[in-house]
Formats: sequence, C-alpha cells, structure tokens
Amino acid sequence: MKKKMLLAITSIIVSLVTLSGCTLEQAKTVLTETNEALAKTENDYFPKESGIETPEWDMERVPQDLAEIMQTGVLVVGMRECEDNIFAYHNEDGSYSGIDINIAKDIAKSLGVTLKIKRDYATVNDMIPDLMDHKIDLIISNMTISPERVCYIYASSPYVQSKYSLMLNKSKLVRYEIENNPLDFLRNHKTNIGVPMGSVYVNIVKEHFPKANVIEMDSREELIQQVKEGKLSGYFEDTAMHMYFYAKDPELSLKTKVFEFDDTSDDICIGIALDRPSLLEFVNAYVNTTNTITESEINSMCKAIFAGGEND
Repeated sequence: MKKKMLLAITSIIVSLVTLSGCTLEQAKTVLTETNEALAKTENDYFPKESGIETPEWDMERVPQDLAEIMQTGVLVVGMRECEDNIFAYHNEDGSYSGIDINIAKDIAKSLGVTLKIKRDYATVNDMIPDLMDHKIDLIISNMTISPERVCYIYASSPYVQSKYSLMLNKSKLVRYEIENNPLDFLRNHKTNIGVPMGSVYVNIVKEHFPKANVIEMDSREELIQQVKEGKLSGYFEDTAMHMYFYAKDPELSLKTKVFEFDDTSDDICIGIALDRPSLLEFVNAYVNTTNTITESEINSMCKAIFAGGEND
C-alpha cells in the first residue's frame, strides 16, 4: 500500500516540477518531506501489531449501549470452561487460541478496548443471565442458536456454518448390519445418544430420534470414550467439533464413524443482550465483513494444530 501511494505522490511531484519550473534539488526536498509525512501517516492509521485500526470515537454521537463499553475500556466476553476444542484451546505457553478467541480479540480491537475473557461457565445457558445483567458483554462460545434462546438474547449473523453429525461405534454398525444407513435404524429403536451438557442438542436429538434416551455429559472426551466402549450408541454435535477430535486422535477413526445430516445447518453465532441493539449491529458489521468459516476451513485448521502448524 505504501509503495503504491509513494509512486502516486512521486508522479504528482514530477508533474509539479515540470509545470512550475522548480529545480531538481527543490523537488528532492519536497519528496523527502513527503516520505516522512507518509511514514507518519502509515504508523498512525495502519498499526503494525494489528490488522484492525484502533478507532477514536466521537462519544457524543455513539449510541448509549456501545458507549457504555467504550467508556469502561473493557469488552467482557463469556466462554465455557471445557476441554480444548477448535473454538478455544491452550497453547504450550499457557495462552489461548482458537476461532472464538480470535474473534473476541478482533471485536475488542475494533471497539478500541481491552479484552477480558470470563471463562468459568459450564454451559451457554449459564451465561445468559449475566449477559442480560451486563456482567458480560458478549457470548462467544460455539453457541448454536435456538428458538428458546432468542426469547432472551440476540443472535448475530453466523460466523461458522456447520452441520449436525453423529459419531457411532463401528463394531455396533457391523453387528446390526447398518453400516450404510444407521440413522433410520436409530430412529426406530431405543438407543442411548450422548450430547454436551446443557446444549441445544438435547432437543435436537429428541426431534430426530424420538425413541432415544438422551445422555448429557460435561466432557466431550468422556462422550467419545463411551462411544468407543459401546456404552453409548452415539455422540451428537456439530461436524466442526467432531473434526477437531479426529485430528487430535487419528486412531479414533478405527473405532468410530461420523454420519453427517446433509439437510441441516448448525449456525454458530454470538450472543448479545436484547437491550443492546447497537452492539448487535456492530457485531454483525464485523461478522459480515469477514468470511463465514466453512467446514472445509475448519478441517484444515484442525490438521494444522496437531501438525504443529499456524494456530491463530
């Protein structure tokens, strides 16, 4: 960008030299001063530590719900405290990375405030009262929207689009001779299907598998272990989450198999309090100017994490 601007300015100066008849030495002096001004401009408006410009707000014109956050200088984001996954995981130095972490950082930078992550909630539903009371400003925690949740909070445009999927035990598929089409079998027989505790998948499983006994668990690792041991018929969640665990443990595919629901869409959104409509618009503006993350991109991210690639 700087080189293009410099070429344009140099061209203008050459034209001015020709038209005004000033000497070449005078032109060099003007060009040097222009370079110095350009360098200052680049430093002022394109910070090298971030791809997002830190704004200066006219607080008299900023809507009240946004001004509240800007005046405190801190954006408080609620996240679940759970084992590592593609949305939030530990680095070797103890810091966090992941899709949700990066989005929270970007939104805080866009607002020109510091980010504080409150990561001590068991479920998304546990965060909703704190969101309504402004103890947290946003929920960014692999949140799937549901009709029940939108009665209490706004949901942003989706920043990840995935599908529902079911992880099944391979030996059981062979035993019941349902390797090619297990879903019809599961819909018509009593089964135990596990889901993350307090998730929207409880009702989704009941809808798709009316005869199933839904088992809620705090740990995804435990859900996977119980499927491997045959104690659960399946573990239901979004494909994005399953991709992470298959990348983490390549041997998982020897004992399990995932079946994706092609006609479904599991949109991952950001939660905002209903009395903060301008914050919703701000978040949507951010989400809509970035590309929605697809399953293919998530699969590449997962492989990169466990191959020692770029994590951010």
